[in-house]
Amino acid sequence: MPIKERSLTYRSWEAMKARCDNPHNNRYAAYGAKGITYPPEWKLFSHFLADMGERPFGMSLERKDGTKSYSKENCCWADAETQNRNRGIPKNSSSGVKGVSWQKSTAKWYASSKLNGVSYNLYLGSDFFAAVAARKSWENKHYY
Repeated sequence: MPIKERSLTYRSWEAMKARCDNPHNNRYAAYGAKGITYPPEWKLFSHFLADMGERPFGMSLERKDGTKSYSKENCCWADAETQNRNRGIPKNSSSGVKGVSWQKSTAKWYASSKLNGVSYNLYLGSDFFAAVAARKSWENKHYY
């Protein structure tokens, strides 16, 4: 099945497994190499889905305790603000959302991303939530 046809939940599950299992994944050093794993039954998507349910829009898979592995008890679907709070990122640091920042020079919110060495401007405007939505839409399309 082509990636674009897979659900967001399925793509989150694939990304979790890659972070834990694939030494070539760009996030492996922070997960699998540090011993972060997932339950053996989660090797099957159907078991992951039964435990976690469908991924709500604007949410991603979060480990409540970042020192522990993925599990039904330690995972939830969380928004960016919750995840940043769990990582200790202060609310007053830029926006607290990766790829979204306030540009003093234009007095506007700016959303951007980089893929294969190419920078992409995703949003420039006065609406913070639109900037976050633009960045999340990009991530969902290109990374999950």
